[in-house]
Amino acid sequence: MKVCNSLNAVLSRDEENRLFARYTDSLRSYDLTIMGEYEMAKILNSNSNDLEPALELFDEALEIDPDNFLVIVQLGG
Repeated sequence: MKVCNSLNAVLSRDEENRLFARYTDSLRSYDLTIMGEYEMAKILNSNSNDLEPALELFDEALEIDPDNFLVIVQLGG
């Protein structure tokens, strides 16, 4: 927010909400989500089709927080 203020940027309420959105209250679930996304990105940049590492991380993230919106989106749900 400090950067936005120094730029004198004016954000709408919706933009502010998206900027500070919390998709999970669990830091561990969020970490697992980011690691799963990293595994997915590795697949896109290689010849591998092995989704298992990413799916395991996403599953673990959902075990911690079944409402983790980022994982639900990644899994197409």
